[in-house]
Amino acid sequence: ITIKQSKNKIVLVAFWSSSCNVCRTQLQQYQGIYDKYKDYDVEFVTIHSPEFVFEARPDYIQEVLDSMGVSAPTQLDNDYKDLDAYGIESVNSFVADSGGTVRFFNDRTLGTTQTEKVIRALIKEKDKNIKLPALNNGQTGVLASDEPLLSVDYYLNADSGKDTFRESKLEAGTSDYIFRSGTLAVDKWALNGRWKVTNDYIESESDDARFFIKLVGGREIALVAGSDSGSVIESEKQSKIPENIVFSKEIEIGRDGIYELLSSPEPIAQPEFSLKVPKGTRIYKIESRL
Repeated sequence: ITIKQSKNKIVLVAFWSSSCNVCRTQLQQYQGIYDKYKDYDVEFVTIHSPEFVFEARPDYIQEVLDSMGVSAPTQLDNDYKDLDAYGIESVNSFVADSGGTVRFFNDRTLGTTQTEKVIRALIKEKDKNIKLPALNNGQTGVLASDEPLLSVDYYLNADSGKDTFRESKLEAGTSDYIFRSGTLAVDKWALNGRWKVTNDYIESESDDARFFIKLVGGREIALVAGSDSGSVIESEKQSKIPENIVFSKEIEIGRDGIYELLSSPEPIAQPEFSLKVPKGTRIYKIESRL
């Protein structure tokens, strides 16, 4: 996929990872923008860069796109050449005009309404008299697409996991950990029972293994996890989490992917919970949308 192939169209390009929950949300919002303006010489392309090995499979990514209703052509950047070529670090998407010049970057802090406004302005550059659909379809108030999509990711592995692990002992290999109860500092996690720690994930080695974490905050909390034989993770609140929010007490884990734990209309301050993780269950990361 190249910008030249867009044949003088305005191009919206989104970088994403299937294990990033806020990326998925933004991708669906962009699909809505594309559906609205696709008849105005607008193209939508996504570039997928995997965070974990299981995300490199084309069939898996196609299933994820289908499940989200995203029809955009998607380039698999498994070797991160596109990320390097565009110098992408925190920037999540950009808009190029019909001449191929990048006119706008969005690092998820601006919301997708701003992206839509840029696309409308570029359409008007080509034809100032063109009639466009109403912005936001005539809705009033603050829209979900206006909100910045910010998250805190806790990577649970032998390398980056050490930064947020409660104790100093977190090494690759299988070990027994002790943390039956106690106080966790914000942004810290702990283990109890027997766990295998790798460079990509932690894996329970006993059916009574437990995982504990205290987050800085969040309105949506998801796990990236997997189990070859299938398992059920049991969750338990360790702090005052309002009763009117969605909190999954049991999470059925199958193949590697994203699993939702908590969803709240408003951010929750310092949510804390534990997970009882059956043997053979992998956890790659915890993502908390702020």
